[in-house]
Amino acid sequence: MKSSNVKTLLLLVLLFAASGLVIWFGYKAILNERHKGTARSDVAAIDRAATAYHSKHSEWPSQLDVLIAGSENDNPFCGPDPLTDPWGRRYQYDPKQVHPSSGKPLIWTEGLEPGKSAKISNWD
Repeated sequence: MKSSNVKTLLLLVLLFAASGLVIWFGYKAILNERHKGTARSDVAAIDRAATAYHSKHSEWPSQLDVLIAGSENDNPFCGPDPLTDPWGRRYQYDPKQVHPSSGKPLIWTEGLEPGKSAKISNWD
């Protein structure tokens, strides 16, 4: 009888451990999807700020920091929060790489795994 109880206990422990792993990986996947949504919103906000800058100065900002700096004659075009993606890295910006139809410079993040994840950009 003791051997049967030990086997049952061992099976329950393994079941709980497996359930915990499934829940953990599910949570990570859900969190990553939420981060992607936040990144899309941030990229759109940065794009709007860059477009506002372009409307006022007739040129695209040289770097993203220009959007948060402001000046004597300008209020900041956006706050510093949108310049860091949900994974803790700065959004990327290339003012020399412009979209062929919209003429907007490329703003993007590499996502969860740089080089492996799909980029999230204002060109999507």
